[in-house]
Amino acid sequence: MPQDEKNTLSAYKESILGDREINLSDCPACVMELLETGELDTAALNHDERQELRAFLYGAEDDGKPEKACATQRRETRFDRINRLMKRFSNGRITTACVDTDNHFFYNGRCFEIDPGLTQYAPKHTRYGDQYDMDRIMIIECVDHTLHFADQDAHSIEDNLVYDLGEIKA
Repeated sequence: MPQDEKNTLSAYKESILGDREINLSDCPACVMELLETGELDTAALNHDERQELRAFLYGAEDDGKPEKACATQRRETRFDRINRLMKRFSNGRITTACVDTDNHFFYNGRCFEIDPGLTQYAPKHTRYGDQYDMDRIMIIECVDHTLHFADQDAHSIEDNLVYDLGEIKA
């Protein structure tokens, strides 16, 4: 490869880098001072200069109103919901159990049943047979031995929708 072609950028890369460059002639005087001296005393700026600096840095005039939330906010993830459960029940222990096709699960020597009205544990009828979206449940046991529940995606389940059927008989 010839030496003059060695460090050339593609047209795409040049356009991306060009979008990130700051045109110095468009900069306010205070930004030019920052670039030349490496420091900027914002206390010495008057109101108009501060507004100009804000508009340059944030891309719009600052009208003193708080900015609106982005139209596309980050979706809540399973990790976020588990962290919320951990904060809510900070003294509890979170475990999981398998849920069978009859909505029964076993925990700590006891049998529990999930209300059949919960759609996430209800079977979906497909041409291949019944399919289940969820087959696990999260159990939060607090220090006082009270139990709270969440589905496998960490959405809370009301305690009255899980029935304690008693101890497992051997």
